[in-house]
Amino acid sequence: MLVTTLNIKEEEAALQKAKKNARTQCKDVVEQLIACTRYKTFSLYFGACEKERKISSECLSQYTNELALSEMREQVLKDKIQFLKDHNKFPQISQESLNWH
Repeated sequence: MLVTTLNIKEEEAALQKAKKNARTQCKDVVEQLIACTRYKTFSLYFGACEKERKISSECLSQYTNELALSEMREQVLKDKIQFLKDHNKFPQISQESLNWH
């Protein structure tokens, strides 16, 4: 048995890690958006802070797109395999099991 997939909980963990990373990487841009919207209410519906919103969205999406999520899933899978190895729960593959023909 090889560990090649994530369960639902691990998949959610990968998504949350990607989101946290996006917030960290885009902190300055998001803070600019927050500063722009701080004292605006009704004018937000008419495009106020549109430039800041677009920049923020572009920044966040580059860290949460499918490629970024795939990389995060891969990291979670590596962490899972390492955890299993560290706790002697990772299946040992013998040379004989690889020669099954």
